[in-house]
Amino acid sequence: MASPSSSSNNQKRKVKREAKRSHSVVDAQVIQPKRTMQFNPIKLWRIGFYSLMAVHWYLSTTQGPFPDDDIWGKAMSYNQYENIYDSVAPKTPDAVYRNKIVGSLAALLCVVDIYPAITANAMLIYAILECQYVLTSVRNFVNHEYLFALLSVLNCCYYMTVKVYKDNGYGWIQALRGQIIVVYFYAALWKINMDWLDGTIVKGIFLSFEEQGVARNIPWMSLYQKFPASFVMIAMGGFFLDALLFLVLAFLPPGSKMQIPFLIFHGFTGFTMSQRIGYAFPFAMIMSALLFFPVDDDDEDAKTSHAKWFISQLRNCSGSSSKNSSKKKQRHILTVLWLTTQWLLPLRMPIISRMNFKHTMEGYRWSWTMMLHSKTNMHSPGLSFMTLRPKCNGVNFPNPMAGQSPFMDVHCYPYELLMIQSSARNGVVAQMFPRQMPKVANAVNSIVSPMCPGNAPVSITASYFSSTNNGPFHRIMDPSVDLVRVHEAQSALSLPLRFWYSLIDKPPSSKDEFILRGIGSATMHIPRRGFMEMIAPYDEKTNLILVDRSSCLKVDPIRLHSVNSQILLVKSPAPLKLKACADPHLTDCKEKPLPIGEALNVPAMRTILISWDSAQEFHLYEQDSSNECSKSSVEDIIIQIKHSPT
Repeated sequence: MASPSSSSNNQKRKVKREAKRSHSVVDAQVIQPKRTMQFNPIKLWRIGFYSLMAVHWYLSTTQGPFPDDDIWGKAMSYNQYENIYDSVAPKTPDAVYRNKIVGSLAALLCVVDIYPAITANAMLIYAILECQYVLTSVRNFVNHEYLFALLSVLNCCYYMTVKVYKDNGYGWIQALRGQIIVVYFYAALWKINMDWLDGTIVKGIFLSFEEQGVARNIPWMSLYQKFPASFVMIAMGGFFLDALLFLVLAFLPPGSKMQIPFLIFHGFTGFTMSQRIGYAFPFAMIMSALLFFPVDDDDEDAKTSHAKWFISQLRNCSGSSSKNSSKKKQRHILTVLWLTTQWLLPLRMPIISRMNFKHTMEGYRWSWTMMLHSKTNMHSPGLSFMTLRPKCNGVNFPNPMAGQSPFMDVHCYPYELLMIQSSARNGVVAQMFPRQMPKVANAVNSIVSPMCPGNAPVSITASYFSSTNNGPFHRIMDPSVDLVRVHEAQSALSLPLRFWYSLIDKPPSSKDEFILRGIGSATMHIPRRGFMEMIAPYDEKTNLILVDRSSCLKVDPIRLHSVNSQILLVKSPAPLKLKACADPHLTDCKEKPLPIGEALNVPAMRTILISWDSAQEFHLYEQDSSNECSKSSVEDIIIQIKHSPT
């Protein structure tokens, strides 16, 4: 029989056991929510992003080399970053290979995260390499490489803030989110353009992919012929998805299920465009969805939308936050400065170009113009309009290769062939960005100048027409401006002024301005399809439209070379003149008037010039009060040329 004392001891032990059980249940209830946060989206983002970058960096084919004796490569450098090209860019294939190995190893070290100090330095090295790559040459600039460089810098800032300075790094997480949001906002905004909305740009992209054999066997032309509205639907879908993703990511709290369009949109571009743009960009954008997961359930800011956080930070940093706020919010000044710059920088494009950026490309870089406008200066052999004409002491420099090809201008220097031999991207840059032409002219000058008798001074002018999105060829550059002089003026600038004029995309002074204003004025008020129907029948492969202005044509006649053509003067203040020359010296020539509205059949001749008849020059400025090409703002001449092979 148990004693009273032993039974009381048993009772006490039972009470203690029950108390421990209750405490363990409470502890489990308290601790359980923390276990759900073992999923670390930022860590997964780091692993995924740098794994992708390790492969992308190693497989990149555009990292160089940039040898010192490549004048065409130097002509593609930025005015403000020439020192990067001269001092940092890899000059030999071995140097390129070393860059690839260092960059890929740095990215892999960021993936494995062996030790914080090692990872932080690896991130810094990779960010520096990405920035060096983007800033070395204009031909290296594509939007996704620019984005990779920015994300690399932001990743580095976040990691160092967390691991070195022991902060939560939440400001830099918001910077990463904001950077993605900025891309989607401007990708949508710049698509509000008739050439995009009517499917013209999308059609040009996918049909060119099919012609180049990089369309993944998708029969785009057949689809277009069966469903003429297919490209319009794709274009509208692209616009609405960009706009939707901006709204979702900016204004909904982290973790929203509306992020699913990430996969739909970039899955489509990843499949249809990967043979041209690669996999890195669509995969990186899909993985960036991880950045928009909540990172800390205990942080009130982590539950708010990016837009709400950014606006509150702007108020906080400006000192205008509410005085009645019960909790003082942390200021993220560097993050706010970064995001403010990213929001404002693209807005300069429509301002500095006077809304003419699709023709002039002023401010086009750094503005998130994703797969937007395409440009070309060449229609077909004999119809090329990116000509540089050197003169030695005012005398035309003879083209040394004119006898080898009947399609070359007899008074130009054939720089296009030499430039493309250096890199195919050089030709793309020269056609896209006319602001690069003074540097190209300087390269031509370095070749021509030693051949001028008596070291005579060299001047170089341009006859430069360009077609945007397979539209009419507009004259873009003033043919009376000496591009050698412009380059000398740019080279004489101090480094701060080089940065300023590069930012506003302008030459040093108004006398050095060579890009014309009012481009597109002749066709501005005519719908694209209506304009093409006005001059029907129109076939892009055998027809082209040249749009000029009277004061410029007086300085620089339009030249055609060795093509059978039918020439129709659609619009002009007065009839023009045709001059057809059979010899390369332009001495054996015949002249004929070119009346308005009457098509003339012209057989293939070595050079055909379309110019003003001196007897009609009193009509020149009927619509434009300016007597100078540089000050003209009205396109008053439209010429249709239908050609056939010789």
